Amino acid sequence: MFSVEIKVNTNLIVHIYGHNEGYTEKSDTCLYTYRIYDISKGSAIKGELEHIRSEGMLKLLNLITNDALKKE
Repeated sequence: MFSVEIKVNTNLIVHIYGHNEGYTEKSDTCLYTYRIYDISKGSAIKGELEHIRSEGMLKLLNLITNDALKKE
């Protein structure tokens, strides 16, 4: 599980919550579920995606934000 808070002037505007659901059939790839709460808009976006864990958290966050932007 991971959590990311985005604040402006100490005010929470976006919260990203994600969870590693485990490895997929591809041995080096994991399935992740996520939920993004946009406090400023009062909305939530959820999704799931695959990520190669060894590529790191910044790559995962990039994948999540790009996926969420497609859903807006």
